[in-house]
Amino acid sequence: MFIELPAVWLYGVNIVGILCAHLGLAWLATRLPGSLFERHRRLFATAAWEATCYEQCLRIRAWKHLLPDAAGWFGGFPKKNLRAVNPAYLRAYSRETCRGEFSHWCQMVVIAGFMAWTPWPALLIIFSYALASNLPCIATLRYTRLRIARLMEHEPTPVTEFPD
Repeated sequence: MFIELPAVWLYGVNIVGILCAHLGLAWLATRLPGSLFERHRRLFATAAWEATCYEQCLRIRAWKHLLPDAAGWFGGFPKKNLRAVNPAYLRAYSRETCRGEFSHWCQMVVIAGFMAWTPWPALLIIFSYALASNLPCIATLRYTRLRIARLMEHEPTPVTEFPD
């Protein structure tokens, strides 16, 4: 603990601050340019082994429907259901999974920062909450992006020019 606060302040700052971190960073992420969230960027790169891990180890399909999708609250791109399979929509959907992942990584880091004024062992609750409230969302977004990438691989490529 780096900063000491009275208990009432500690609870208030943590409760209000963590809620603001979740909502504020999610809102901010919906306002950033989409070009920052292309799936080919290093942060969003996925590996082939991840799909197996998400399906077999984490069994994501069994519980991913339980997670909220707050993007719609802020005028963002809803990701609860796939609404089309055309190439433009799939690219947008994939980009928005990157945006959501970025938002959750930021939320996890900022919320973990609340440990600076939270005494031991309560700081373990903050740390556990930061992980538990964001890692399942990150895993689900990455898993969804892998599934969308598979769909995009199988889409027919439009012919714009005829070969000579």
